[in-house]
Amino acid sequence: MMSIRNQVKAQAIQNIEKAQERQKKSYDAKHQPLKFKEGDTVLLKNLRNEARKGGKLERAWSGPYTISKVLPKGLHKLRKEDGTELKTSVNSSRLKIYYQPVESQPKRNTSAEKPLKSGANKKDENTSAESTKSVKVNLLERDRDTILSKCRLDDNVINESQKLLKKQFPNIGGWQDTLLCQTSFSAVTDESVQIHHTGKNHWVCSTSINGHLRVYDSSSSKNITSSMEIQLAECYQTLATDRTLAVELPPAQTQQGGVDCGLFAIAFAYELADGNDPSDVSFDQGKMRQHLVQCLEKGRLEAFPRQLNTARFNKRQTYDIELFCYCSMPECWDDMLQCELCEEWLHMTCEGLKTAPEGEWLCSVCRPPKSKRVRCC
Repeated sequence: MMSIRNQVKAQAIQNIEKAQERQKKSYDAKHQPLKFKEGDTVLLKNLRNEARKGGKLERAWSGPYTISKVLPKGLHKLRKEDGTELKTSVNSSRLKIYYQPVESQPKRNTSAEKPLKSGANKKDENTSAESTKSVKVNLLERDRDTILSKCRLDDNVINESQKLLKKQFPNIGGWQDTLLCQTSFSAVTDESVQIHHTGKNHWVCSTSINGHLRVYDSSSSKNITSSMEIQLAECYQTLATDRTLAVELPPAQTQQGGVDCGLFAIAFAYELADGNDPSDVSFDQGKMRQHLVQCLEKGRLEAFPRQLNTARFNKRQTYDIELFCYCSMPECWDDMLQCELCEEWLHMTCEGLKTAPEGEWLCSVCRPPKSKRVRCC
């Protein structure tokens, strides 16, 4: 009996070690630490916001700092501008290169110092200046680094892509700033396309083309988060019937790894605006980043590279968002109360309440006016 028990235990330990090794390979493939060297000027990420320990209005990045020493295991010592060093070392995952603003950079070669140049040289210089200017308008250097460094795309790259799509497809509505997910989107009435941040480090694309709401998601496990419920309700309230917003999640190509969701969201948005169904398209994921850089530099988005082999596609799903209250927003938008008379569920904010009242409660519609209330003797 003991020998069988020892065999089972040894087999379990072996299975655990294999699983840990697979998880490590998967993690290392998705998380490649950035390499910094001494003397680099960097910004430090504020983790207080992510941990929800306050500091909501504080800056997401502090600095700039200078790397004074590179330590093993991705750690770095930072020095402030006044020369004092931070007491604790910082992991490279919390750092990013700081680019000095163009306005604050020192001017070079004043008109008095410029040497005389031939007409050919002037023509070449003007041509290079124009090409550099066109690149800076559409693609900043830090955005180029974000795209090519195999990281998740940030809101700057997504919004810049949406601006180009809005110019190329003026008959398609939507294209609202993705940062509105933190405040409020405007309701759309025309056929629209919109890229959303789900609140879980993931980008998806929604559309109301053909009169019904669809969300294209490159993740293998498609989930509608609470943040997405609110965003979809804000954008597409006019598509709701009987206080229910029906959402279709069509089949879409599943991304390899966990950082290319922004690329697929832009690719889905282009195909939708161009009159195609993303469910019928298989993209070449390895060429998407370089393609996006070229498009932003030219100031015009084009169809992303396709591949002949059919990629893996996730399954079609449906999802219903229940809408409540006068505002026609989902339950997760705010705390709710039920009226004792009409039995409607209403958000406390819409009723002007900060705390839940004690005892029976009537909404503002069912509550009698003050002049007709019965006084108890």
